[in-house]
Amino acid sequence: MGKLIDLTGKTFGSLTVLRRGPDEVSNGSPTWECRCECTRLWIVRGASLRGGITRSCGCKQGNHTNGRARHTGEHVP
Repeated sequence: MGKLIDLTGKTFGSLTVLRRGPDEVSNGSPTWECRCECTRLWIVRGASLRGGITRSCGCKQGNHTNGRARHTGEHVP
């Protein structure tokens, strides 16, 4: 297993990484809690962020799931 790349504070598209997420979400793969420009919080796999697969919560396209991110349930106005 490689060294963990700290993504805290980095921005990927509309998502800004806030902190490390729970590993159980993706079977032990590193996940990160992110805030989208629309204020939604998401848990996203690090590989999806770094690979450009997940760049928002889906708000730009009118949907809020792409199979690689999970809404945490919090929406801050």
